[in-house]
Amino acid sequence: IVETTQNITFSDDSDVNVEDPITSGFMDRGHEAMIAMTNLTIGEFMEIYSDVESEINQVKRGPKPKISPKDSLFLTLVMLKGYFKWEMLSNMFSVKTSVLEKTIKATLESIQPILVQKYIRNITKDEQDIFGLSFPNFKNCIQGVDVCFQPIQKPSGSYSSKKKKKKLKEKKKLKNTKKKTKKKKKKKKKKKKKKKK
Repeated sequence: IVETTQNITFSDDSDVNVEDPITSGFMDRGHEAMIAMTNLTIGEFMEIYSDVESEINQVKRGPKPKISPKDSLFLTLVMLKGYFKWEMLSNMFSVKTSVLEKTIKATLESIQPILVQKYIRNITKDEQDIFGLSFPNFKNCIQGVDVCFQPIQKPSGSYSSKKKKKKLKEKKKLKNTKKKTKKKKKKKKKKKKKKKK
């Protein structure tokens, strides 16, 4: 996938859309590039985007969005497919980690209800039996959904909290060295007492 992200040039001569350069860069490279990144063809991606476009456009992303709605959907799908660490994804697309985290989280929250409504259909046990969709090992199970849970890493704390942690470590280290020094002094005293006897 990293190879796929390399060699994307955004020159004035290319057909890359300036409004969504990340997505357009992959679309210009064809279906294989889109499938490698999202497991979707260009047509499938555009169908999903047309379903959720209005919701993504309503997401509040600060004074001026740094990532276009189409790019935010693309990055979200890449994240869901690959389960990359934020830093790696950030480096792949030259987007700040904090911006990437906020964008993907906001995108997921806005598109989830629409995608569930359109693509996940509740069926009855009778329908399941008619269409041969029952689970042989689990007769009472009506339906199953394949999901993966991606742990989201909390962004590291502010500079002041890092500074406090560093001070605590230094204090602990200092205490340990003081204890060691005391132990050494005690040993020396014991040796002197033994020599005197």
